[in-house]
Amino acid sequence: MAWNGRHFLGLEDLSREDMIGLMKRASHFLDAGDRYEPNAPLAGKIVANLFMENSTRTRCSFTVATKRLGGDYIDLLGSTSGASKGETLVDTALNLEAMGVSGIVVRCSEENGPQEIAQQVGIPV
Repeated sequence: MAWNGRHFLGLEDLSREDMIGLMKRASHFLDAGDRYEPNAPLAGKIVANLFMENSTRTRCSFTVATKRLGGDYIDLLGSTSGASKGETLVDTALNLEAMGVSGIVVRCSEENGPQEIAQQVGIPV
C-alpha cells in the first residue's frame, strides 16, 4: 500500500490497490466489538474529534471506532470550542497537539480546513 498513514484527507490520491488494502485492514476490526485489546492500534492514545459542523452520526462513528481500536477520545464541537471566540481552526488544532493528542478527526465547512491543519501539526489528521 502506498498510503503512508500520516494523514488521511481524501480518497483522490489513493490507488485502487490502496483502497482495497485499507478495506481489508478495516475488516479485521469489524468484529472487535467493545473488547479491549492491549495491542490495539490506538491503545494508550487520545484522538480529538474536532467537529465544527453538526453531524451526530459521523462524530459518533468516529468515537465508536476510536474506542474499538483501543483509544480514548475528546469531542470539540463548534459551539463549545475556541472557534466560538474567534480562535482559528489551525490554532485549535495546534493547542490539541500541544495537549498531547495523538490524532485529530476534522469536520468543518472551511475549504481546505483539514489540509491546512495537516500542514501545521505534527500528528495525523
